[in-house]
Amino acid sequence: MSAGRKFFITAVAVLLAAAALYFPFKHRFSKRPPALINSGNAGKSVVLYFVNEDGTLVGLNREIVSGVTVLDDIRAIITEESSPQKKSGLLNAIPAGVSVRNVFIDDKQCVYIDFGRVLTERHGGGTQGELLTLEALKKTIAANYPELDSVKVLVEGKEIASLAGHISTREKMKVR
Repeated sequence: MSAGRKFFITAVAVLLAAAALYFPFKHRFSKRPPALINSGNAGKSVVLYFVNEDGTLVGLNREIVSGVTVLDDIRAIITEESSPQKKSGLLNAIPAGVSVRNVFIDDKQCVYIDFGRVLTERHGGGTQGELLTLEALKKTIAANYPELDSVKVLVEGKEIASLAGHISTREKMKVR
């Protein structure tokens, strides 16, 4: 067999092997994650959700100090959303004093928010209270990061059954 023919057969074999490795994993590369590095703005306008006197969620525009990454911004947004409210008639959907330990986004566009245990320890409970907290998280992510598909709540790095015994938090929550 000539050297040219050996080269051709080897090149075809390498291309077929590369295609065989690429195509099963193609779906992992088809959706781009949100840009994780911010453009450098010092302030960012965001929408946060709070509970009004009627017991429904209300979106308010706020300014946050933009972090270096989108993950920093999500942490700042949730921290602001759990800060004591200055506007009368509004309550926090997320218990005051909650800490966000970590935030990350997987390849399926799900944002994982890892809270400190205060989220479950200080949660007022009740089906309505849990629903408002989870809906506020979903609406906040949907309003500020439309490229994200879902939210997953963790506490101390672990999956929890619910916030206070009523609504399951085991599954990712679709934001749309």
